[in-house]
Amino acid sequence: MYRGYPAARLGATKTLAKLANHIAKDAERKPGSYPEHLAQVCNLEALSPADKDSLFATTAVE
Repeated sequence: MYRGYPAARLGATKTLAKLANHIAKDAERKPGSYPEHLAQVCNLEALSPADKDSLFATTAVE
């Protein structure tokens, strides 16, 4: 059953899963905001620590 969740997200905690969801959606909807390969599926657990730090630094905290 389709529930309307086009982006897959993976993270060790609920907070990281929400961040991965945000990154996957923004990478798809706003080209250039995040690396294109993270669109649709963003697996934070598969990224290197340096890549994670880069993503965390570019993500605005509200």
